[in-house]
Amino acid sequence: NHRLQQSSQPQQSSSNHPHPGFYTHLLNLPPTQGLLLATTYLLLGHGGDILRMANNIIKLRQLQLLERQIHYLKHQHEETHERNKVQVLTMSMDHFILHPKEATMQFLNFISSSNSAKNRDGGGVKLTLQEKEEIATRYEQMYYEKVTAGDEHITSLSSSSSNKAKSSDTDTNDTVEKKKESMVVMNESSMKLETSLRENVVFGRILGNIENLVEESLRGVHNWY
Repeated sequence: NHRLQQSSQPQQSSSNHPHPGFYTHLLNLPPTQGLLLATTYLLLGHGGDILRMANNIIKLRQLQLLERQIHYLKHQHEETHERNKVQVLTMSMDHFILHPKEATMQFLNFISSSNSAKNRDGGGVKLTLQEKEEIATRYEQMYYEKVTAGDEHITSLSSSSSNKAKSSDTDTNDTVEKKKESMVVMNESSMKLETSLRENVVFGRILGNIENLVEESLRGVHNWY
């Protein structure tokens, strides 16, 4: 995680320093122990939004529930077709990385939808299909250009989006095979690390609950908390 490395690198010191930095610890710990250290660091809010993300989902659901309750109390004795003003779009980072144009179109459709509270009041974003296509296409091109250039502020999945951006017809068969082999090794290592985290007595339950919460939100399931 480059963001994690970047935020920690200023703490690096020489090997003779009595208090090595966080990034130095990550380099010297076994992978599973390093993952636990990094997870603790991210859960505490240093460079990560894991707990904040879950809290946002819960608070937005509570706000939507409150709006429904107020709406019911105001109109319980009359028929109304008033739409909810609090609308939420939850997007998967993996989907955004793998399908930047499609994800951008989804976002643009959401903010320019006729169901949007602002659009119903005449103050929202109004885009034609052509305008949305142009914006989404430009974003996709910009994203892949930055992935190819190795931009440190761009998150990518090396087994998918970066390969899509970097692959070309000039690759030899040997190069392609080497890429595939490295991807298999990387995926196996990632799966082992993920399994160790899921089976951890502390983090397994916390992250599992957050994962369920996010999956519910992505599917549009609204369990009220």
